[in-house]
Amino acid sequence: SFEKASFSLALSDAGRTEVLRLREETEEACQRYEVFDSVSISPCALGVPDGFDARVQMMEYDGVDYERLVFLLVLLEDEDLLIGGQDWYEQFIGFEFFEKVQSALAYMTHFDRDIVEGLRELAQ
Repeated sequence: SFEKASFSLALSDAGRTEVLRLREETEEACQRYEVFDSVSISPCALGVPDGFDARVQMMEYDGVDYERLVFLLVLLEDEDLLIGGQDWYEQFIGFEFFEKVQSALAYMTHFDRDIVEGLRELAQ
């Protein structure tokens, strides 16, 4: 009979520094795009109740690697579980983590360029 292997993981100093850098990058991007979390398109308006979430599309428009950024956002949201937590392996192997990423990307808006440019102007 096989015994279950037991091991633990710990981040190195370089790993902790990288996590801090990624957290700062992600927080900065979240602040930059927060203004697009609830928009209207006819007419273009920001901060409307029950509006469209255009953050991911605005990231794409700006040339940001939005898939990476959404991945980091979900990763850092669940940092205690996914980075160093006891159950990190189950979070990855069960695809729960990836489902959150895919869900965020699946609801990306696809507004015409003139609407996106109008929203960008309003944010400046």
